[in-house]
Amino acid sequence: MRITIDLTPEEAAQIKALAIRFGAKPSEILTRFASDLTGSLRTSGSDERTHALEYVQRAFFDKIECAYSPEEGLTDEESEKMQRLHAEAWRYRETQQAAWKIEREARHKGLALAAEVR
Repeated sequence: MRITIDLTPEEAAQIKALAIRFGAKPSEILTRFASDLTGSLRTSGSDERTHALEYVQRAFFDKIECAYSPEEGLTDEESEKMQRLHAEAWRYRETQQAAWKIEREARHKGLALAAEVR
C-alpha cells in the first residue's frame, strides 16, 4: 500500500541525506518508522516501538486533547463519552508501553545472562 506524504524540499533533502548516511532508501526509513509505530511484524524492536509511539503521543497531544470539544457539535453527553474513551485509549497505550518496557528489560537481562555464561 502506498501513502503519500507532504514534505518541504528541505525536509525531503534531509530525509535523503539521512538515507545516504545510513545506507538506506528514504522509503525504507519511513517504512521502518511506520512499522515500529504500528508494532507490525516488521518492527525493529521494542525500544523502537516505544520511541515511535512516544513521539506521536508528544507530537499530537495538543490535537488529541481538543479533538472532542463541545464546539465540534457534540452534546454534553457525547462529549463526556468521547473524553472517557480518550482517557481509556491513553490507559491502553500506557499499558502497552509498560508491556514493551518489561519485554525490553527481559531481553536485556537474557543477553546479560548469555554473556555471563560464555
